[in-house]
Amino acid sequence: MYDGTKPPKLLEYNADTPTALLEASVVQWTWLQEVLPQADQFNSIHGKLTAALTLLSLHGETLNFISVQEIMEDLGTVEYLRDVAIQAGLTTDHLFVEEIGWDPQQQYFCDLNGRSIRALFKLYPWEWLVTDSFGAQLMTTPLMLIEPTWKLMLSNSSLVCCLRWRRADGI
Repeated sequence: MYDGTKPPKLLEYNADTPTALLEASVVQWTWLQEVLPQADQFNSIHGKLTAALTLLSLHGETLNFISVQEIMEDLGTVEYLRDVAIQAGLTTDHLFVEEIGWDPQQQYFCDLNGRSIRALFKLYPWEWLVTDSFGAQLMTTPLMLIEPTWKLMLSNSSLVCCLRWRRADGI
């Protein structure tokens, strides 16, 4: 937040949910093509995402994309990222968070059909994930999570409040 006179303030840092990707890549490009078709833009998000996903070593595993069923914005973002992964040559699937289970005999996450989940992109906040009923298994199960665990610290609103408090206190 910036009012033009006082120093800017951080109200929120959305480190864990990249919900602006669709707007920043596809929507901007579509607008540019419709308004100024002869122009180009300095925006390589889509190409860089595709290139980065081609570097994943999934060893034949499916890259599962998960989101919350009730949040359509998240579903749109996840489906965009899934499309980019398909363009990068990966096998993908989409699941809602509610469709993920735990197989106690095999010790892995699975979908409703019992297929193992070994690679995952989640559009689901870390702070919710670690407190879910299967959150404890996240640290003991071989699972490739595309969003790194360290983002839990940056996306935590309590940490932002703590930093704001400390700054106001002069520390």
